[in-house]
Amino acid sequence: MQLSKEQQQKLLDHLKTNTSLSGIASDGCPACGEQDFHVQDRLCYMPGLSPEGEVSLEKGFPQAVVLCSSCSYSLTFNVAAIDEIDFG
Repeated sequence: MQLSKEQQQKLLDHLKTNTSLSGIASDGCPACGEQDFHVQDRLCYMPGLSPEGEVSLEKGFPQAVVLCSSCSYSLTFNVAAIDEIDFG
């Protein structure tokens, strides 16, 4: 799913307020030390595992990817758990 610029900014603002991303943004990227992060322009999907340990699309969830703008260090967040933003 493609994210609008508004959705990307709302998500970044939400994460900076409600997660440890605020600390990473102020302390810098764990990999390179830069403080500039952005949200990738599309969601990705992380499959889950069945009770038998097999890959299961039904057990998965959509992810937003937050990247360091300098080195591309990546963090993922389950957008299904974020009620404050309409992802359509």
